Amino acid sequence: MTGRLTRRAPEGAPAPALLLVNAGLGLLLPCLLMLPGRGMPAGLTLFLFLLSALIFLGYRAGRDRGTPLLTWLLPAAFLLRSGLAVLSSFAVLMPALYTLDAQSYDRMAGSVAEAWRAGAAPDPSLFPSLGVQAYGWLCGAVYYLVGDSPLSLKVLNSFAGTLLIYNVYRIAESLDGGRTAGRAALALALFPSLVFWSSQNFREALIFLGISDVIYAGVRWYATGRHRWLLRLLPGLALLLLLRTGTGVVALAALGLVGAGHLARRYLPAAGRVTAGVVLGVGLLTGLYLIKDRAFRMPSLELSPASVSNMRERLAAHGATNFPETRFDSWWDVAWQAPYLTAHYLLAPYPWHLANPVQAMASLENLLVIVCLILGAAGAVRLRRARAPGLGFLLCFVAGLALFGGVIEGNVGTGYRHKMQIIPYFVVLACANRVFSFQFSVFSFRRRATFPRV
Repeated sequence: MTGRLTRRAPEGAPAPALLLVNAGLGLLLPCLLMLPGRGMPAGLTLFLFLLSALIFLGYRAGRDRGTPLLTWLLPAAFLLRSGLAVLSSFAVLMPALYTLDAQSYDRMAGSVAEAWRAGAAPDPSLFPSLGVQAYGWLCGAVYYLVGDSPLSLKVLNSFAGTLLIYNVYRIAESLDGGRTAGRAALALALFPSLVFWSSQNFREALIFLGISDVIYAGVRWYATGRHRWLLRLLPGLALLLLLRTGTGVVALAALGLVGAGHLARRYLPAAGRVTAGVVLGVGLLTGLYLIKDRAFRMPSLELSPASVSNMRERLAAHGATNFPETRFDSWWDVAWQAPYLTAHYLLAPYPWHLANPVQAMASLENLLVIVCLILGAAGAVRLRRARAPGLGFLLCFVAGLALFGGVIEGNVGTGYRHKMQIIPYFVVLACANRVFSFQFSVFSFRRRATFPRV
């Protein structure tokens, strides 16, 4: 398999990519030149620069892996996301309820850039949390350097969404080879919600990218045992801790649990593993008890049943919610209700609980997500039996994100957007299912079949 994945691609492999890029530019550049938004020249320049970088990355990755897929898929995915970003500048694609965050970030970036130009510090009241502050400073830095340019922020997020596809390809390739990787990358390049949330001024695209960086580095570290992959993991982990602290904490917990288990299996006898597991469990419970009232110095990160309930209610505010309304009075309530809430988080929105057209579209797409969840469970079992390296870390991280989302999400719209953090890995595991291979095999057999003449 290694030889097949590393052979060089044919010399004519870049031709489809160049033809696709030329066609996309021919359609997109006139729209960019007519764009009525602010900061168009800066956004156009950044778009051309990042597109060139993706063409180079796709060609090099496709050549090294012996497949022309990445040669054209990465530029095509970027053009699709950038095209949607441009279209959203001409017309309103979503109701105002779903774009409040983007409008807030635009105003926040203008205020930060104006304060920096005046030599003053930004108003701290602009930032309700660490994640908002980190992304607001990033947006402010873009506005400060190139002028008020909403298009530049959309292009940057489109680039991050495209790099997610590249990371997912490498994750799937490490777990199950190039064929599964190609199917997963192609599916995610066209997945509607991932395309949309990566083409707008939200921090989701960078969070998705950070998660994929952490999972890829963790899978490679688990597979190779080389400590340089732990260093490779740090930028993605830092990005998560800055933009969404809870997701970063889940990543740290998954890395610690899986890493401790890996080291125990490698260096300790069976009796020592049991002892180490008991010590680790006692230490974890003791640590949770010590931080049960306040985990960090920042009030926004207070860890208590009341704060978790308030977070759930805050995320449910100003939106139509189909998620259960609940109040946690103790940690026992959290543990008791977590399985039910997590199942609801993974399966919603349901077709019979619709509040608006956006939820109707999301429920149709969610049917595909449910299919991927079912097939992904079977794919995880197959990869587990095949002892795929790094699968334990991926499953632990995804399960932690699902449990965390189920406990704190109180709004079906926000919950579905945040569920995009783990959907790419449902798709990877679903593509590793033998159902897909069976379908392709049947199709190939029918094409090759010959019948005797009568």
